[in-house]
Amino acid sequence: MKIINNETVGKNIAELIKKDGRSVSKIALVSGMQQAQLSSFKKGQIKSFSFDTLSKLCVAFGVTPNDILLGKNSIEEILKAHESISVEFEIAKIELAKAELEAKLIELREQKAIREFEPTGKGGEVHE
Repeated sequence: MKIINNETVGKNIAELIKKDGRSVSKIALVSGMQQAQLSSFKKGQIKSFSFDTLSKLCVAFGVTPNDILLGKNSIEEILKAHESISVEFEIAKIELAKAELEAKLIELREQKAIREFEPTGKGGEVHE
């Protein structure tokens, strides 16, 4: 899972700018930000930013805060990870059930073996 930091935000904004096709100056104009500020974002040189700035970027690019903070594919990555964990959990449950069944089978075989060597009590007495 991705960690939110200046570098991640910078890479995400750089990718959004590249996909958008507009120049940094046009995006800055649309977002109401200074071109230098947007360039700093793009380079990952920002130290902090306000929710208002994040909102302006979201509007300018037509994306969600998640797309800027974590990246466009972060939701897909989370869903894939969840699916993978779910599958692994189901496999573990099946393996546990299999182990329990194998233990029960061993127990039943032992009981059967004991019964085969026990006298039946119906005239089947053991003679030496």
